[in-house]
Amino acid sequence: MQVPTSWIYNYDDPVTLMQDWDDRMDVVSTLLGYPKIRNNTILYLQVDVDIMYGFYGIGNPQINNAYNPLQPENGNKNHWFLKPGDSFWETEFHEMGHAQLFSKFPGETEAAVNLLAAAIFNRLYGIDIDTALGESFGNQPQITRDQAALNWMVTPISGLVTQWIFPIQRRMKSATSSEDMPSM
Repeated sequence: MQVPTSWIYNYDDPVTLMQDWDDRMDVVSTLLGYPKIRNNTILYLQVDVDIMYGFYGIGNPQINNAYNPLQPENGNKNHWFLKPGDSFWETEFHEMGHAQLFSKFPGETEAAVNLLAAAIFNRLYGIDIDTALGESFGNQPQITRDQAALNWMVTPISGLVTQWIFPIQRRMKSATSSEDMPSM
């Protein structure tokens, strides 16, 4: 992670902060089956004067937090980047999930990437998995494992429907002519 000097020149405990960041990245690497020692640019965040595309996204480095370099700071900025513990911004890890390029079911891309934040909340900070899952969606306590499973079962997934179900239905229909069907 990289932050402006004006944010940290009076920062009390950079060692704890960086150990917490390393621990978060270890959870991400373990969840995705990668070694804990990885290329730093893969898990590299920073702030900048502008967000390149005007919306959140991945990058090298990943920049989703803007700042004003002309604004005076006290060397101990109150920003989630500089707070160890479970008060991080889950969207940053959602975007990092996109950058990890792990396999996802069709139509599940925007949901599956939240697993990184859920794992960090659960594995590192000891938050129960249902609460962690809700937190990974931005403090949505109604999102639990049961609710996620229910949503998956009742929501049509366009990729799954168009790639698998419709072709099966077409093959079944073409294999069965009207004279093969019993009359009513």
